[in-house]
Amino acid sequence: MSMMTRLAAAMAVAVVSGSSLVAQTRSVFIEDLTSPELRDAIAAGKTSGIIYAGGIEQNGAHMALIKHNVIARHVAGQIAERLGTALVYPIIPFSMNGDPSAEKAGHMRFPGTITVSSDVFLGVIRGVTLSAISAGFKNVFVMGDHGGGQAELKLAAESLDNDWKAKGVWFSATPAVLLTPMNGGARMGLRALSPASSTRPETSSG
Repeated sequence: MSMMTRLAAAMAVAVVSGSSLVAQTRSVFIEDLTSPELRDAIAAGKTSGIIYAGGIEQNGAHMALIKHNVIARHVAGQIAERLGTALVYPIIPFSMNGDPSAEKAGHMRFPGTITVSSDVFLGVIRGVTLSAISAGFKNVFVMGDHGGGQAELKLAAESLDNDWKAKGVWFSATPAVLLTPMNGGARMGLRALSPASSTRPETSSG
């Protein structure tokens, strides 16, 4: 089974599952590891890095601003657990959410939403993925829970793949796994609420 097929299968299972996995001895999140532990994990076969972007934005009266980041960490962790050969980089907490100037647009009309520009977002993605290469990962998957930034994720993966595949390093952008058009374009209905509230119940008031 190819790596991409395994990734797709792992993502499918992660999306439909809202329950927490039994903790393993070693975390799949690199931020929980020491540098020597990460080095040894890569040497032992954890050669795929998952870089997942979340976001901070308004979600109505029933859901905390952190929703996208909670879901991103939950899903990324399950993907890594099921692949068995992957580790997760710290969730990128900010996304593109509209114009923050006086002429507020998009989610920026609502207090608490945080936005970054396309250039900044792309720069962060490229910096993190290049850091994954430096660490020794051979496959790097970039994905995002948030609608804003999908084009930038794809651009970063494609450009880096062109630069590095001849050296045996591969990049792939995977479309957002939880964005669902509902109620005329509204997104993140019950499919979002389930993993978010089961992971951190305080994120939901319902």
